[in-house]
Amino acid sequence: MELVIPKDVLYDAYLTLKELREEYTVLNEAFIGDYLRKSLQKAQLDIVKKYLEYLEKSKAKIKQLTGIDVNSRIKNVQNVATSNSSKPFTKEAAQKIAMEIAELLKDTKLYKQYKDKGFFSPIIKAIILFLVVLNINTYLCALVGNDLFIGAVIIAPIVEEWAKQFAAKYKFGKKYIHIFSWLEFLSYTAILTKYNYTFPAILAVRIPAVVMHYITARMYMSTEVLKQKLKEKGLDPKIVDEASKEELIKMFKELDKKALSRGRTVHALFNAGLGTFFVFILLFVVKLLGIPITA
Repeated sequence: MELVIPKDVLYDAYLTLKELREEYTVLNEAFIGDYLRKSLQKAQLDIVKKYLEYLEKSKAKIKQLTGIDVNSRIKNVQNVATSNSSKPFTKEAAQKIAMEIAELLKDTKLYKQYKDKGFFSPIIKAIILFLVVLNINTYLCALVGNDLFIGAVIIAPIVEEWAKQFAAKYKFGKKYIHIFSWLEFLSYTAILTKYNYTFPAILAVRIPAVVMHYITARMYMSTEVLKQKLKEKGLDPKIVDEASKEELIKMFKELDKKALSRGRTVHALFNAGLGTFFVFILLFVVKLLGIPITA
């Protein structure tokens, strides 16, 4: 029997508790103070309540799948949450709630199960996104009369870099870049083989493009890592007060915008001539090694 875990309950609970636990160890005491208590009052109690409701409904399945009886942990969290429901959370009470649920997540391995058994696995998402990009590229290139320069320097950087950033943002960036880069490589291999290029020559022609794709994808994944680190330090639009929320959202959007601009610039420059330079160097090496370029 598969345990189905609602994203809005488990995932939000996991992230919020992770952020709170990090704040206890990373941030200084002065910063934790009123800010953390206000965050807890606004966000934490609702998440605890939803999470406990879910566990109450699912504890039989949890026990069947894992052999773990979660009743005692549920009662511990309920007691702490109830005793603090009508007054501001103290740091000690908040920490106790966080630790209890964190242990519950660890014991039952629910978060890992949710992450690994999502309805759309990262690989399926990556393949779907690849097909979307392929169709958009084909359609837009047809609109400009299949002009190679416009397709390579304008359309491809806009569409393909957007897809890489989208995949990174929704946590399947690594799977997507592997699938996109190597399916594209295989498609070009099939085309170049028709023109009698040898495999070493094909590697020389297409490996620079594969490297470029990985470099720009890494930009977006690094940006997501930075955003997560900021959230772990308490700079998360979901838990800050309204006065800070808009400013944080704007800052995160600016980080995304800068990363996308850099990625598109690298991609466009590569397709406009920089990539050709590396291809010529590699083809020259192939010739020096005495390997034929065409069959």
